[in-house]
Amino acid sequence: MKELPRSTRIGIARTIQKIESGNFDIDAVKSVFISLRPACTHNNTNPIFLEIADLIAHPERDRGIIMKGLSFYLKKSKQIHSLFFKNENIDLNDCFPFFMIEILLYNIENTDPSIFMKRGTNKKSLIKFVKNNFIIHKDDVYKLSEEAIELIKNDTIIKNTFALLQEMSRL
Repeated sequence: MKELPRSTRIGIARTIQKIESGNFDIDAVKSVFISLRPACTHNNTNPIFLEIADLIAHPERDRGIIMKGLSFYLKKSKQIHSLFFKNENIDLNDCFPFFMIEILLYNIENTDPSIFMKRGTNKKSLIKFVKNNFIIHKDDVYKLSEEAIELIKNDTIIKNTFALLQEMSRL
């Protein structure tokens, strides 16, 4: 952990005493997180603390653990809405909404690798398949490329990979 300057440490200690006494405002809490950020950024020893401190320092977010999770759940909510309120089904053989690619990739990245090994594939291959074989059809709508359709018909491993993707697209 990076050593903070003495004056910063004294300021943090005073602010924490204020918080402990109950005589503080939101800015005091923010200042503790922001003041401790440099100690965490040196070698990323505490990514959760750093994520919270970054969120406080930069409320307009476009990256990070929290942003990634919120983005995923927003996309999942859109998916749920389209499935349950519009009575649409997601069929990866057909065209589907753009956010399904990100949902698939998120699910792949956060799935136990042993599940892939049982199907004769791995995360890296599955991610590559998704990124290389789904193409933009029109207006943020994706579909399988013609080459991928032929591969699925003729290759058992790719057929199994696609079946696994179908399973992962379910809610």
